[in-house]
Amino acid sequence: MARREPISQYSTELIGIIISDSGMPEDADADVTLTIVRESDNEVLVLDAIATHEPAPTPALLGHYSYSMTPLITNQKGNYTITWKYTLGGDPREFPYQFMVVTPQPYWDSLNAKQKGVIENIYFKLSDGFDSTIGGPYLWELPQSNFGYETIARLTIIDGMNAINFEGPKAFQQPYSFGPGTRQIGEGWYGLVQQAGFYETLKHLSRSYLEIPQATNVPTAYEDRTRYSEMWMRLAEAEGERLLRQIHMIKRAFAFGVKARAQLVAGGIFPISYLNPARPRWPYVLTRFY
Repeated sequence: MARREPISQYSTELIGIIISDSGMPEDADADVTLTIVRESDNEVLVLDAIATHEPAPTPALLGHYSYSMTPLITNQKGNYTITWKYTLGGDPREFPYQFMVVTPQPYWDSLNAKQKGVIENIYFKLSDGFDSTIGGPYLWELPQSNFGYETIARLTIIDGMNAINFEGPKAFQQPYSFGPGTRQIGEGWYGLVQQAGFYETLKHLSRSYLEIPQATNVPTAYEDRTRYSEMWMRLAEAEGERLLRQIHMIKRAFAFGVKARAQLVAGGIFPISYLNPARPRWPYVLTRFY
């Protein structure tokens, strides 16, 4: 992972761990404990606290443990380390997890766990780049840059959903929402949301390189990143074509049953007024919609 997961300052955040053995969730032998340390001064904020064992009505929820962090833990911005400790099959184990407390993130915090997973998938697509020392675009290293989960969430919630709602025929009315909003897009469409967010993030990266001054009359070597704008945009255009095809496929399914329909038969287009009203209007494979 190229960057720690951000947690908003003063937030009450639920963190958790899933214990598995051979790829299957498994309960620990006894209690699961955790210790939280603030790295700036090595202060122990939580010492061997017992995590909550989530109820398991089905085997899929075995091995789920959680802990709710309070503002007493998240009141200072900085880097933190959580160390989970448990025993499985008589074997003691430890799992360290690092996060950072940052300025409040209204867009990221508005998402539920599954929606945050969509943003994380977009993040991981970019985190394998190696321009910066920690991986990913070098903008992640700049102190004045806020690029991260919050930026990707904002681009997905606003620009990405605008693309899904209004690109291609026809516009969704009422528009779908992702995160805040009343008409939530279905979980089965999260792959489309991820593609839209990835596309908008690539465009954002291209725009971020537009105002980089070029050094002139300088005898020493320097790093010129201006070409990255064009490179990010080329990648965005390729991903945009894929996104548009996916949007057309989705909206094609919504065309069934609409009034503006014509049937393509033997190479000709017959308006709906020419179809026999007494016959059922079955959606045929060779049916075209406008």
